[in-house]
Amino acid sequence: MIRKSELLWCLADYEAAGVEPPERILADPSACEAELMTPEDVAEHIKDSIGTILIMLDHNSPRFKEVRDNFIADLDCLVKVGKLDKDEYNDIRSSEELNL
Repeated sequence: MIRKSELLWCLADYEAAGVEPPERILADPSACEAELMTPEDVAEHIKDSIGTILIMLDHNSPRFKEVRDNFIADLDCLVKVGKLDKDEYNDIRSSEELNL
């Protein structure tokens, strides 16, 4: 079953989607992507995702809401696996761009 947040994907999800998994998933096939992320990976993912969302918003992209919703699912996932604390989550989640 493929879940909304790709950060919840484990090896079986990548295989079901026909997508090549990251090396770290191959090294630990039972773990999901979020569980294997370092603090630096988490920070980079959040920064890149927010940048993408802002660009899509500026260009009135028809996929803006889909990408925003997927990012929110990623944030929920990161909290669930203990990679993002609730205060950080609330700070990011309260941004104007995520509430349009």
